[in-house]
Amino acid sequence: MSYPKSGTTWCQEILSYVIHGESNSAPLGGGGAVGLTETEHVRWMEALTGRVEGGAPAVVRTMNDLPTNIPRCFKSHAPLEYIKQWTTPKSRVIYVARNPKDVAVSMWHHSCTKKSFNYDGPFAHFLENIFMPGRAESGNWWKHVATYFSAEN
Repeated sequence: MSYPKSGTTWCQEILSYVIHGESNSAPLGGGGAVGLTETEHVRWMEALTGRVEGGAPAVVRTMNDLPTNIPRCFKSHAPLEYIKQWTTPKSRVIYVARNPKDVAVSMWHHSCTKKSFNYDGPFAHFLENIFMPGRAESGNWWKHVATYFSAEN
């Protein structure tokens, strides 16, 4: 789990190698997959539901349909309140936190290159008017990180 642009894909590749001995996208030939296809070892929860809000039942059904003979790994940028709906007491969560300065720069580049975000402003504007006040795609970075770090085990 992580706030976007914090190293989620990097972490899922490591987990895939630890658990499966190969890249997350190995069946597709490697290359840093993001969890969008059925053949990837680490799936993206939000892609399974289409939306985070209210998507818990669909995610749980999808997770329950996957093979249980190997560990099932998922990634998400969802707030902890949704993750708690999707997990069981046996679930384990790895939270990846990255320096907010690095996240802001990476998110700005991401927002400028993805047509769906349609952003072409300067970094200073993005930082002051979007990232700092929590108007970025996953809300406030500080709240997201603090919620996970203050959660009970």
